[in-house]
Amino acid sequence: MHVVLFTNAFPNSAEPQRGAFTVQIAHALDGMVDLDIVAPLPLVPEWMAPRHPIAGVPAVEQIEGLLVHHPRYLVIPKIAGATHAATLAMAALAVIRDIHRRRPIDIVNSHWIYPDGVAAVWIGRRLGVPVCLTALGCDINAYPKMRLRKPQIVWALRHAHGLSAVSRNLHDGMLALLQERSHRCGAKNNKRSLDIRVIPNGVDHHRFFPLPTIEARRRIGLDVKGPVVLTVGSQDEVKGTRYLIEAIAMLTEIPEVRLVLVGEGPLRGRLERLGMELGIFDRLYFAGKRDHAEIPLWMNAADVFCLPSLREGHPNVVMEALACGIPVVASDVGAVSELLRPQTGIVVRPADSHALSQALRSALQRSWNRDDIRNSVRSSSWETCARSYFNWYQEMMESQQVHHMDGFEKRPQARSANPEE
Repeated sequence: MHVVLFTNAFPNSAEPQRGAFTVQIAHALDGMVDLDIVAPLPLVPEWMAPRHPIAGVPAVEQIEGLLVHHPRYLVIPKIAGATHAATLAMAALAVIRDIHRRRPIDIVNSHWIYPDGVAAVWIGRRLGVPVCLTALGCDINAYPKMRLRKPQIVWALRHAHGLSAVSRNLHDGMLALLQERSHRCGAKNNKRSLDIRVIPNGVDHHRFFPLPTIEARRRIGLDVKGPVVLTVGSQDEVKGTRYLIEAIAMLTEIPEVRLVLVGEGPLRGRLERLGMELGIFDRLYFAGKRDHAEIPLWMNAADVFCLPSLREGHPNVVMEALACGIPVVASDVGAVSELLRPQTGIVVRPADSHALSQALRSALQRSWNRDDIRNSVRSSSWETCARSYFNWYQEMMESQQVHHMDGFEKRPQARSANPEE
């Protein structure tokens, strides 16, 4: 089986941490299928190249032993949001056509619906190659709210040969978009849209496992005696870190608690100033950006992991914390409520500092069983995830063969039931 993994969420030599979850899927899939990876990158004008490290990324490179193609697409200022999929499709067509000529492609799987998925479906229709789409997060829970992107996203969902999502929450969002379209067109409920597959991400149990707290703190040089709350992620609006800092300030009865923030982002300066204004700057430790291989130590150095996000898909950091046996306090967004149970963590309303503070207080004062927490994700691995994708690909290929034998035209698995559309 020849599969092309098509996604912008993939590492490159200038951004080795980008799309760490996708490279895990690719590694696990690589032993099951003949895999080609196409990870488009924006075209950087020559005069801007010195300021943009991705300008030096080659057209084809090896990433962790995987061969990756990087077609370059044009980003048009001011209207890029609306034209992104079109320029991406035109740039990637030649690369995927060349791969298809060398060996016929059986399936193109795009991870990320817009712009990648829209471009992939357009390319697949040009080349006569089945395309399946995987939703990861804001490509479904945010982008369809944008007037010029929504019709493109719905078009891609309707014309894909298969649909999947990393969480039930995203599955429901995709289904709602399809049913909304069918309702407007006067179609009855589309039973085919119920074929949307939910394939959760996995976790690397060889890397994420429990270690003694004192040992982990010693190995990363974290010299603190009291309880530690850890958060990992980009310091931007969507991650909701300001609510976490406000929540820490409310824990006046636990003055020895420290908040460790791993990651960088545009809001770091504002977050530091917020800590100063609240009088808790000395309780904040900005660790900066860390290699993914180092994250297990930071997880094990914590007493509680916190994800105060306003939006998520299937947050891998939650899975990784659980695999380390660390309890989690997280906003009720994306797949969080699917991942956490009373014995593994606490789910709170997003954008609510008071609720977050109460949950952290409860989590810090409670005695948790690290073995129970780890066991909650023991069956979730990248190999299991890849096997689910492989089985899905096989089902789609068998379905395509049946349609060809019966003389039917190829049809997407999740499109309107109205034959006139």
